[in-house]
Amino acid sequence: MSIVTEQIAREHCKITDSSEDIAVYLSAAEQIVQDYIGCNVYATQEMLETAMTDGVAGISPMVTTAAINAAILLVFGDLYRDRESTVVGRVSVSELPLAWRRILSTYRIGRGV
Repeated sequence: MSIVTEQIAREHCKITDSSEDIAVYLSAAEQIVQDYIGCNVYATQEMLETAMTDGVAGISPMVTTAAINAAILLVFGDLYRDRESTVVGRVSVSELPLAWRRILSTYRIGRGV
């Protein structure tokens, strides 16, 4: 089960085509966030407890927060929007600060580079 539901991800990116498969982008976004903060994140306390009982919770697991969900949605939006390796028709390009990293900075374990 995902940390953020597909329905919420679809609403976040205003995806109206219900046949469009977004699972890989959502899964990747969740993995990127968990890798960045250095721990497994679970949608509910019950899911966390099950993972702990099964011995797969990892180091310092936690239940998601609104901030973590927002970061997942930001990463998902980037992955979904920029699916192609080329961009046509843009007049100017500038990189925006990675807000999801700022959001997650307080959750990081082993702050590293």
